Amino acid sequence: LLLICSWYEHQLCCKLTPIALKGMFDGQFHTKPTVTLRGSSQVGAAAGDVIAENRKRREVRRSQRREEQAALTLQRIIRGAISRAHVKQSSREKFDQLIKSRHRTTCTRLLCHFYNPDQDNLRLLSLLKILESEWSDFAAPNNLYSVFLVLFTCVEDSHHQIVQLSCQTTPSLYFIQRIIQSQCFLSERLLELTQTKKVSKYYAMLVKLIDRNGEEFIVSLLRILNEKYNFLIVKSVLLNDNVSVKSVVDRVFPVVISPQLCNLIMESLEIRDICSKLDLNFNHYVDLMVHFFSKFTSDSSIGNVMLEVFFKILNRYELPPAVETSRNESSDSSSDEEMETEKVTFNFDCMEPLFAKFANCATYQNIGYLAYLLIVKFNMSVIQTLPLRWLSFNPNFMKWFWNRLTSRKSSSSTVPTLAINRLSEGKVLSNSEYQQLIPAITVFSSLFYEHLRSSHDGDILNNSLIFLSSELQKMCAICRDLSVFLTKMDLIANQPESAPGLRSAFTSRHISVLGSLAELDSKLVLGARDWFTCWTALTGLTRELYKRDTRLDLTETRDEWLVSSKLQNITRDTVGVFIDPITVPNLSLNTVKELSVLRRVPFTVPFSERVSIFHLILEEDAQQVRGGHAGWSQSGTVKATIRREFLYEDAYAQLNESVAPNLKQRLTVQLVNYSGLDEAGVDGGGLFREFLASFLKEAFNPNRGFFAETDGRLHPNPAARHLYPDFQKHFFFIGRLLGKAVYEKLLVDIPLASYFVEKLLGGVADINHLRSLEPHLYRNILSLRTFSDTDIRAMCLYFTVSDSALGETKTLELKPGGSSIQVTKSNLIEYIHLMADYWLNRKIRVPFRNFAEGFYSVVPVEWLDMFSYSEFQSLLSGSENDIDIEDLKENTVYQGRYSSDHPTIVMFWQVIDEMTPEQHRKLLAFVTSTDRTPLLGFKSLLPLFAIHSAGDEDRLPTASTCMNLLKLPEFSDKEMLRKRLTYVIESEAGFELS
Repeated sequence: LLLICSWYEHQLCCKLTPIALKGMFDGQFHTKPTVTLRGSSQVGAAAGDVIAENRKRREVRRSQRREEQAALTLQRIIRGAISRAHVKQSSREKFDQLIKSRHRTTCTRLLCHFYNPDQDNLRLLSLLKILESEWSDFAAPNNLYSVFLVLFTCVEDSHHQIVQLSCQTTPSLYFIQRIIQSQCFLSERLLELTQTKKVSKYYAMLVKLIDRNGEEFIVSLLRILNEKYNFLIVKSVLLNDNVSVKSVVDRVFPVVISPQLCNLIMESLEIRDICSKLDLNFNHYVDLMVHFFSKFTSDSSIGNVMLEVFFKILNRYELPPAVETSRNESSDSSSDEEMETEKVTFNFDCMEPLFAKFANCATYQNIGYLAYLLIVKFNMSVIQTLPLRWLSFNPNFMKWFWNRLTSRKSSSSTVPTLAINRLSEGKVLSNSEYQQLIPAITVFSSLFYEHLRSSHDGDILNNSLIFLSSELQKMCAICRDLSVFLTKMDLIANQPESAPGLRSAFTSRHISVLGSLAELDSKLVLGARDWFTCWTALTGLTRELYKRDTRLDLTETRDEWLVSSKLQNITRDTVGVFIDPITVPNLSLNTVKELSVLRRVPFTVPFSERVSIFHLILEEDAQQVRGGHAGWSQSGTVKATIRREFLYEDAYAQLNESVAPNLKQRLTVQLVNYSGLDEAGVDGGGLFREFLASFLKEAFNPNRGFFAETDGRLHPNPAARHLYPDFQKHFFFIGRLLGKAVYEKLLVDIPLASYFVEKLLGGVADINHLRSLEPHLYRNILSLRTFSDTDIRAMCLYFTVSDSALGETKTLELKPGGSSIQVTKSNLIEYIHLMADYWLNRKIRVPFRNFAEGFYSVVPVEWLDMFSYSEFQSLLSGSENDIDIEDLKENTVYQGRYSSDHPTIVMFWQVIDEMTPEQHRKLLAFVTSTDRTPLLGFKSLLPLFAIHSAGDEDRLPTASTCMNLLKLPEFSDKEMLRKRLTYVIESEAGFELS
């Protein structure tokens, strides 16, 4: 029965639903709660409904919190307003009690605290009456700030006429007048008060006064200020470190001042004489004037006043003694370890916006005089000074200045003549004309020189420069004549820097010119420094024009530059000044003038005459070095044995500085052929020339790694430092051997890049030379000038450069902090110059410096200063023109049985006439060891080209290169002569056939 009951109970429980069993005892005292992820209270609800319900509850709670916070804020505001009202009411009651006993200071403070125009007009009126009646007692230094507070209170009252005082003005202006007229206005106590933090509140009051009353108030205020000395306040503000100059000007003059107020302001502030009454920091005062004048409108009268003020400032400050450096000095001329020198920094860049604002035809003349002071007195670089750089690229200013310079009539001549023409002709001008011309020439030459250096050759060809090509041609002629005249002036010739080796002391002689300068009070005296600076700037521009002419053919012929007569005073007796000035103790003034012409404007002297002078220098130096034996003697001989297979290596081992310290001595060479045998011939000069020409070709071969090639022109390879650990010694050695070739007047076919030669001649490699190194970079970087500022900024260019060497790329800064300075339209010119400077100077600084030192150890740079790039290339490689056979025939010497009418000689010249130009060069190389024509023609070949009879016709023609001698057998058949002569010149057998 028990078993049946248990079974039945089990079956019944299985049939019951969970709901039916809910609440039935399951044997546990604690029931387990039903837990779900959606919440126990919403079992079975949809997920979206649950989220919406929770969001609704959160909004309700957030709304309740906002209402509670708003209630608290309202309660705080109401309590504060009630408290302030009680405090102000208490202050009013206290004011009413104290005003009866005339407690002025306390009443002023209380009034400023509770003043309300709708309630306290009577209280303000009572205080103002007390101030007016008892001013002498109240206007003490300690109480003046209280008066300022009252004025501030008066400003707030803009709707009520509260009082009529003894003078018919507003209360604020009335009390300002009383303050200025008081004796305590100039007291030291007021100075102390204005230097405290209270000064900012004082200027805030002035701003509100101006805003409330407008220009009428400014006029009245300035008239009052004009009656009293006001520089103490100005000085106190400027010397206060807590107040910037710009903020002071902006507070006093918050809006642009109309031209009608200009003269009144100038008169009131005595701005023309303020610089003589304030002892301020230079840059501080310049900043003040810049921001002050920026408030005026662009009116020419205001601009001239501004320029007059700046002119006086610049004249007042003197430069401390410091070492001056040339503005055109190459950046690679300094060593890696820069010398630290004392530098004084003057900030003129802030003046550039004012130049741009006030520049017009009425102010150009005064702007020019101001630029003259920056250039001459402060020695400022045009490209690094924003105002000067802006002027150099301003077409209107530059054209006006040039037209003014070239159209000024001379008052010293009865016949209408241009003053600049009389100056170039050396005729006397009046003092005022000198004073106008010399500064104008200096400014224009300095500005246009930098503009020309920054310009692309294509700008000139496309007539997109400031001046057209026809105008540049006229400019070349004027600058040429002026440069020659100034160079030959006694004043310039007596300068120590005017000619190499000139040791005469600086003379005090100068042309003293007195007169007014643009109606300025100060006098500008033209002394020796003014003339010398003018000469330096003008000759610099003339040289730059000549360089452009050599590339662009601005003039019809080069002969247009030739104005100097023959230099008769430079002879073998005087060229020693180039070698050692002590050897020529007394130079005539005319000799010094001719030396100055050679240094500054050498292109005005014919090239052939300069080459003759250079050869005189070489011969004189060789005679001194070799003990009176300038020829190819055995005195002081350096000997070397060179294997042709290891030409460079043997030369480097046997002719380096430690073995042969002086390459000016005679050098003899024994050549060893590829078979290891000594080549035939005794070196009388020809073997040496053969060796030197072959060595230089090998050293400059780009495959060796010391030099790279761009468009067929050679220049130092920056990667050489990675190929040769001792690359510096190699460059020094190659420079010595190239100098030796020039010293021995040996012509070698080594085409050098223009920038490389320009630097070697002591010049400056600028942006225009970048084409000879990186033509693609040159075109791309100059194309940036045509882009807008937005396009340039979009390129995200910075003052950095990326350079690769042997697969490794580095990013270098073009100037300190350049990685954080973005290139914009305003600093684009600087970026272009720095980029060119990196590629042309900084990148090859070390190899070029070593090469130049080696070259200068044989041929000093002073000897080459008279040549340009193209002329030096001709000096090095000779003329690139075809050989002039007629000139060779006229200057040929016949020896032995030969004469000009000998049958063999007649056939010889017939065969030569029928040869190609290339065969002509090979013939010349076979006889003289060089295939280039002498610069001065075959008449200058020493010894002269000679033909000697060499016996029977069964022999081959031979040569003695040391004597420039062709040993020609007596051929009777023209074809045999042609065949054998062609064979020997085409064989390139060196000295095996000699």
